[in-house]
Amino acid sequence: MSEADDEAVRERAIEYIQKHWGKLGDLPKPLIPVIWVTVYKGLKLAMRAEAKGGPKALVKNALVGDGRLMPSLDEATLRIGLLQKIIPVIRSHTSSAAKLADAQLVIDILKWGIEDAGNMTGIRRTLLRQFAKADPEYDKPIPLEIDA
Repeated sequence: MSEADDEAVRERAIEYIQKHWGKLGDLPKPLIPVIWVTVYKGLKLAMRAEAKGGPKALVKNALVGDGRLMPSLDEATLRIGLLQKIIPVIRSHTSSAAKLADAQLVIDILKWGIEDAGNMTGIRRTLLRQFAKADPEYDKPIPLEIDA
């Protein structure tokens, strides 16, 4: 993708986050980059498919491409769906410890790829985090527009 395309994805991701959740400053700080990267990457994938012809691009990729576009788009949709369900739950907690506990579970699932984190002890998840690799997108700054 070109810089102009990246900027378009960035703008759409900021707009999506603001529309659905408003500013994220009330959430635990470690969760904010996870929300950003999840939405950004999901929209980047969707916009790439859209630019290549939408449904036709998905079929073409499935038949003559590497076959990863549709499953990747499905996964991105599930990840954003998880955020849509869990952010209101985290915000509803009155205890900061409960907010942080739920946020860490989401971080383990979305950032570190520990899909069954909900079935593990905190110690096991901590150990798995030591060996997990985060997406390089986490090294980039998040937009100030979503974090005030």
